[in-house]
Amino acid sequence: MSEIVGLKIVDLSDGSAFVFNENTAPGSILFSDYVNSYRYNLTPDGGWLTYQYTLPNPIPTGYEVQFPGAGRAEVTFTESGDRRYVSGTQDLFNLNLSGDRKLTIKGLRQSRNSGEPNNHVQVFAYPTMDAMKTQGKAGLKIMGNNIFFNPIPSTGYAYAIHRKKIRINGMFRPSEIHPSLNMNNAVYFFYCEDAKSYITHFYVLNDKQTTYIDHYFVSRNRGDPTTTTRTSADYYVIAFANQSPADLEAIAGKAGLKLRDMNGRTTYCSAMKVLTRPYTIPANQINVNSGYTIKDVKRPMYCPSIYGETFTSNGGSAQFRSLNIGNFNSSTVGLFEVNTWAGRGYHGNYTIARSSAPIIILDAADYFKF
Repeated sequence: MSEIVGLKIVDLSDGSAFVFNENTAPGSILFSDYVNSYRYNLTPDGGWLTYQYTLPNPIPTGYEVQFPGAGRAEVTFTESGDRRYVSGTQDLFNLNLSGDRKLTIKGLRQSRNSGEPNNHVQVFAYPTMDAMKTQGKAGLKIMGNNIFFNPIPSTGYAYAIHRKKIRINGMFRPSEIHPSLNMNNAVYFFYCEDAKSYITHFYVLNDKQTTYIDHYFVSRNRGDPTTTTRTSADYYVIAFANQSPADLEAIAGKAGLKLRDMNGRTTYCSAMKVLTRPYTIPANQINVNSGYTIKDVKRPMYCPSIYGETFTSNGGSAQFRSLNIGNFNSSTVGLFEVNTWAGRGYHGNYTIARSSAPIIILDAADYFKF
């Protein structure tokens, strides 16, 4: 984050600093859950065996949404007899915001069992630039941006409730940061300086019951997409969760910076770092198996997700690989091939399907001291 203009808040406990400037927009987690047909009303979305769900509460006026995991894309084929030939790619971006501000999530899979941690859906919301630059006379204003003065979402703003550098030895569960954390009650961002390691989601399948029984993160080797090789590496991890004005008031204590809105509700306290507007880059602009530099981002943090797939064929014996976001080195990110699966009767050249959906990036330098 640029430090030319703004207000720098330094955490005396670890020396990390956060800069408020004209682009700072506090974020909120509007939804986080496994969306299955046993708990939610799913309806067909017009796709092949895919479904949709509409969030019951409208997105607040003046807010835009981001959805980690919305970036799936696939290679498409035409059939000729028992053979399939590459015909192109298809973007499976699955968010639709209606005129009444209702958000519909498409491309969901039907559940087979009530305990299935399928369709992991997390939705963020951020004030638009126009909403932040109001004409109000109260609050902290930097170059026209009334920071933390816009209407607060009912869920509150998201703060870094836990920040930690940890050694991940292959498998990682959020409870390793704190016993209270799980896959749904927070959103997690990762940063790694190790040139070979990055984080993916992983689901364990119980073959006997044909139902998913576990969901966690895995540290993978980006140079080995064809196997289940796991790596050990040091990661900087942030767990973001919503904090209400009452939560912030209780945490604030007697030191640091506290901001309130016109109704006297606490919207910010410097005891924790807030989830602010991310840098977003369409996935189809990110390099595959090489680094991509983001302007003004020193150390890019990512929220693990799949953003497409690759296809290759050798005489009809095909290999498909998912594309997962990760650090290519300490200052860049890339899309890496992972999770190989095979198919018979497929023909065509090596093909990359990347979504136009935005990849969400934070700067670890805003949250940790390096």
